[in-house]
Amino acid sequence: MSDDGTGFNGAPRASEHWLFPRLDKMKGLVPSVSATIYEPAGMEASQRIRMLEAKVEYLLDELYRCKSALRQISPKSELATALMQYQLSTFDYQWKALPYHDEFLTNPVWREKAFEDVARRSDKPVDWFAGKKILDAGCGPGRHSWAFGMLGAEVTAFDASENGLEAARRDCAGLPNVRFERRNILEPLPYGSDFDLVWSYGVVHHTGDMARAFNNIAQHVKPSGYLYIMVYAEPRRANVFDYQYYHEVAVIRDAIRSLNFDQKQSILEKLEGKTQALAWFDAISSEINELYTVEELRVLFGWLGFTDVKRTMPEETMHNVVARKSAG
Repeated sequence: MSDDGTGFNGAPRASEHWLFPRLDKMKGLVPSVSATIYEPAGMEASQRIRMLEAKVEYLLDELYRCKSALRQISPKSELATALMQYQLSTFDYQWKALPYHDEFLTNPVWREKAFEDVARRSDKPVDWFAGKKILDAGCGPGRHSWAFGMLGAEVTAFDASENGLEAARRDCAGLPNVRFERRNILEPLPYGSDFDLVWSYGVVHHTGDMARAFNNIAQHVKPSGYLYIMVYAEPRRANVFDYQYYHEVAVIRDAIRSLNFDQKQSILEKLEGKTQALAWFDAISSEINELYTVEELRVLFGWLGFTDVKRTMPEETMHNVVARKSAG
């Protein structure tokens, strides 16, 4: 590159200005101050964009790696405990006050496709579930427990929300092969290691201690059995909508954080409509919403002795991942 104001030296064109003019002025006062501009105004636009794209990709890689490392540090502070208590209260509220969701039993359309849905997510044929022993870890209002029970599985389901369990017991009242218990996924679970499938949909990313939750449920999968989880995904690199969505969620969460649950519900119903209010309440009222890469999930599954890690439902932005526990 030349040094005439069109290359990497940082000299601006006549119509452009320094990005950090105070630093350039400061350099005259303190020579050790760096006034270097790595996307200088004098570069061609395409060169500047290429430089920025490369640096952003590197920074995203580092961000994901750092977030993954931080998640391995188990939170033990009083603040973390208070935050988890808040998490429980917000979910307890939504399961009672916001019963409708497009993919809940409250939607007759979803009831009709529920069997195909759980089969696709777990990468199993519909007839696989009959006679299988399944643990639904964090069942909420019990839609998946209902589907498994209707397919003939023996289902044990638990959740920390009493309102969620109340709805689940009501919807599964006619299924003697489905039982519900109130338990916390972050505490030791009183089950054996004999489940054909341990299923956890949309739970561990809300706990603040994903590694512990993950380990707690993984140990109850029998050898050659399967573990399925759904977690929120980091934005897709080539999808601007994902970045826009997460920014909007962050801004809305900050704007209504101090409001009570009823007020949050009212605002979100006005913003997105009553049929979409639960989905947005779930994403915004909750303060712990961790995002994951598939690579991080593969590492976690591997550490816990699982193989054949597969992402299902590729059309969804969320990560649906199922893996098989080693036989040995």
